[in-house]
Amino acid sequence: MTSPKLKLLSRYLNCRCTPTEKRKVEDWISSSPDNKNFFDRLKKVWDLSGHADANLDYSRPIRELVAMMQQSDCTTGDGNFKVFRMPARPVARWILFRAVVRYAAVMVALIGALYVVQAIKEMAIEKQALKRSSAVISRQASTQQGEQMTLDLSYGVKIVLNSASDLRYVERPDGSRDVYLKGEAYFDVVHSTSRTFTVHVNDETIRDVGTRFNVRAWPDDKNMWVSVMDGSVSIQRDLSVGTDVVVSRNQYCILNGAGIVVPPTYTDVSRDIDWMEGKLVFHNASMGEVAKQLYWNYGIRCLVADTSILSRRITTAFDKQDPPKRIISIIALTLNLSCEVSGDSVLFVDSKTAHPGRALPGQPYEKQ
Repeated sequence: MTSPKLKLLSRYLNCRCTPTEKRKVEDWISSSPDNKNFFDRLKKVWDLSGHADANLDYSRPIRELVAMMQQSDCTTGDGNFKVFRMPARPVARWILFRAVVRYAAVMVALIGALYVVQAIKEMAIEKQALKRSSAVISRQASTQQGEQMTLDLSYGVKIVLNSASDLRYVERPDGSRDVYLKGEAYFDVVHSTSRTFTVHVNDETIRDVGTRFNVRAWPDDKNMWVSVMDGSVSIQRDLSVGTDVVVSRNQYCILNGAGIVVPPTYTDVSRDIDWMEGKLVFHNASMGEVAKQLYWNYGIRCLVADTSILSRRITTAFDKQDPPKRIISIIALTLNLSCEVSGDSVLFVDSKTAHPGRALPGQPYEKQ
């Protein structure tokens, strides 16, 4: 560009042109894609630099910068950036300040103002992504054998986690809430049409319909038990197939890997949450079920000398604070069994076939 055009361009950017000059600049801009590209970049940075003093002539710094860029004695950085040495001269402080601003403005425009704009956009995108990710609330909890934990979560959700259980709770920006459970837990959920609540257990999903319910699903048990104290839940094995099973108040349902084992049945479901009161209750429970409960609650591994023992049934109740040794002794006495203990294992033998004095290898069972 020639000096007259530089002066005219500076007046145009500063809104000091006559109508004739304005048309002349706009004709120049539209005459060439390069002219338009140069002007667009320059104006972006000009606008960012704020309003200028109308009496100050900016054509000289623009002209000098263009001339300097045509010289070869400049310090070069990478392909997109060059550093130029500005000649030192005594000028008024206020002129120096504005000149530096305009030099910097033109510099940015010429070396790639669009790169700056793109960087700002990328930062905004990252900030928005971070905001979205932080909106996902996740919480994990686990209990040891013999331990319980109560979780009071947002929007009226209370969860009590039973012994030897793991739970992950996820709340998403769309309002949906998902629980992933291994073990046993009691749920008290205030129903919300805009905030779905789903429990995921293996291949099953349990959706609340405003309810209090209990789910038992330990990893080493092929069965999953769902008992509803109030309201109802919908159980579905495959979300792509409309095979929901609705379990209502005072009903329980048992599922295994093959599907529904026991359809929803009315019963006294309150005994299914006696564990929340620190009780270990067996109601017509098989020895096989008793063995599972002893392991989940105390870490005791039960062995039987005859598989027929597993079908024997018992109805009794214990306080979880009772010594495990006492619980084992009462179970054996009630079922007419003898028990031989070693470490954290116990062998149940029919009293008629038991051999006095026989013991399992290892140390006597002394856990209290």
